[in-house]
Amino acid sequence: MRIAYTIGFVIMAAAVGVAACGGDEGSGVDRGKRVTALTADERRDVCEWSTAELGGEGHTTQCGDTTFKVEPASECIEDSANYPASCTLTVGQLEDCTAAMAAAPCTGLASPACAPIFNCIGEE
Repeated sequence: MRIAYTIGFVIMAAAVGVAACGGDEGSGVDRGKRVTALTADERRDVCEWSTAELGGEGHTTQCGDTTFKVEPASECIEDSANYPASCTLTVGQLEDCTAAMAAAPCTGLASPACAPIFNCIGEE
């Protein structure tokens, strides 16, 4: 699985975010629910929230020699359906990682809040 911005699932994808612009409400999906158990509508809600939180589709952030671009929510939705069944990542953990990336665009992905995502990606 590639790592993309819309981790909403970077993401389920996650490559590093940008300035926060979303609210404090999160995606509206139960924070305790495992991402592998989300319905299609819930995946859409989480991905759309994450995309907005990271600056919106196409938003770019320059981090040294690397430019990161927020991917469309549709790519996040597609990627989010590919987590291994053994993945225990919750919506809350995903939202916390997204918030870390939004708060620190160039370093947030390396925060402890994002470790659960990499644990699932490593299971592939």
